[in-house]
Amino acid sequence: MILNTLTKKQKDMRSSPPSTLAFLGDSVTHGVFEVDVLKPNEPTLVVDAEHVYHQVVRRKLQAVFPTVPIHIINAGVSGDNAPGGLRRLDRDVLSFAPTVTVVCFGLNDVTQGEKGLAAYTDSLQDIFKKLHKAESIPIFMTPNMTNTYVPSTISEPFLLEIAKTCALYQTNGVMDAYMQRARDICAREGVEVIDVYAKWKQLHNCGVDVVPLLANHINHPTRAMHGLFADAIVEKLLFSAL
Repeated sequence: MILNTLTKKQKDMRSSPPSTLAFLGDSVTHGVFEVDVLKPNEPTLVVDAEHVYHQVVRRKLQAVFPTVPIHIINAGVSGDNAPGGLRRLDRDVLSFAPTVTVVCFGLNDVTQGEKGLAAYTDSLQDIFKKLHKAESIPIFMTPNMTNTYVPSTISEPFLLEIAKTCALYQTNGVMDAYMQRARDICAREGVEVIDVYAKWKQLHNCGVDVVPLLANHINHPTRAMHGLFADAIVEKLLFSAL
């Protein structure tokens, strides 16, 4: 259990190596919030390294274990998907021998529609198998919802097309299908799930407009909503039987 490992380390700093947590994902994991387009088809990404969810996790864990070194590996790459994550897994994650690896993909994968489901699930399965083999505890975290409609605040053509695509797959059941397939893979591979997507869906089903909860009104959660990821991760790390 991670809680036991951190407690042991705090009691005796020489007893074990520092804890290393890796986070493999896309632009949300990377730390991208707003997206500006100052020139046609040339997006400018606003990266906020302090407010991305895994840094919030680090601060929360450090508050409980102030003397324990906790290393965070940010293996998020903007625009990436599960097949891309698999290709760079050895270099970006396994080379650091993390104790735990949190995997979060789906936002870019879903833009391939139903035809991309097989590549998504096959890649996740291979990622989990490699993490198990490397003795890094895998956790799959489902992503946030994307926009459910195209808000009037988006007029730039490049962003407008992305917003239309995301809204389509969020509302026609394809995003739900991706998330269920991912849950099924996790059950088969013995991988713990942090189901943040289900929390967003619950908000949506209760009448909450999720679009204002997205920093770019398309697919990146606001800084405050990164806290939802962080809280769920800390809960899993400290209070589950990992």
